[in-house]
Order: sequence, then structure tokens, then C-alpha cells
Amino acid sequence: MMTALIFGGDVVDAGARGAVYGGTTGAVAGGMAGSKADKAAAEQEQARKAQEIETFRQEIGADAFNGVVALVECKHEIALANAQQAMQSRNSDHSLAGLWLEILTEADRNNDARSQALFPELVSRDREVSSVSNADSRTQDALQEVRNIRTEYDLPVDCAA
Repeated sequence: MMTALIFGGDVVDAGARGAVYGGTTGAVAGGMAGSKADKAAAEQEQARKAQEIETFRQEIGADAFNGVVALVECKHEIALANAQQAMQSRNSDHSLAGLWLEILTEADRNNDARSQALFPELVSRDREVSSVSNADSRTQDALQEVRNIRTEYDLPVDCAA
């Protein structure tokens, strides 16, 4: 997803090694030709992901973006510090991203009382959140996405683990 370039590995290198260690000379030659095509496709995919990440960073601001990375890495205190910085932004989107980051971080720390106490503010500030129950549902969905990212990059799904 958005963090592929942050946590990603070298898929092309692994594919090229597999081709080289393969059977006959013809297979190696075919693997090398395929590797060039794979490398070009991987470079295009990497460029696409880099653009997605940069777009995401611009949408939510550097402070919130850094906080999201910290949240994925289970660095809750850093995520909260970044959330506070983002909420001070004059850019309303960046400020809202900071609020979301604080809610997600508190929910990830199992501090449900704190995250739920922020839901009314979220409802009043985020046009896409229609009610407190909707805020709760969206928070749970976002937390699941954070867990999916952690799983994808072999990080602990649960920070307490």
C-alpha cells in the first residue's frame, strides 16, 4: 500500500537470482530476458507507489505522514507527538489528519476511552463522518488497514506482542 517504498524489498533482485540459479543455459538466457521485462515492470510499479506516497504525504502533511509511519512501527509516543504537531497546522486537511492520527494511535494502544472521547470533534470536523457510531466504524476499518500493513511487512500486528 502507501508504505511500500518505506518498508519494501527488492523483488527484481530476487527474481533475477532465481533465473540465474535455474537449469540450462537457455533457461538462464530466457530468465535474463524476462528479468529485464520484470525489472522494467518493477521500476514502473515502484514509481507508481512513490507517486502515491508523495500524494498521500501532501494530502495529510509531513507531520501526520511521519506519525502514520510511527504508528505502523508501534511507536505510539512518536505518533502522538506528530499528531499534535499536525493538529497545529493552518491547513485544515493536515490538522484533520492529526486528529485522525491521534484517534487511531489511542485506539491502537487500547485506550478506547480517549479515542472515543475525540469522536464528537471528528464528527464536527470531518464531512465524511456522519455520527459517533460512524466514527467508531471508520476507526476500526482504519486500524484493520494498519494491521494489514504490519502483516505485509512482517511487523507485529499487535504492538503489545
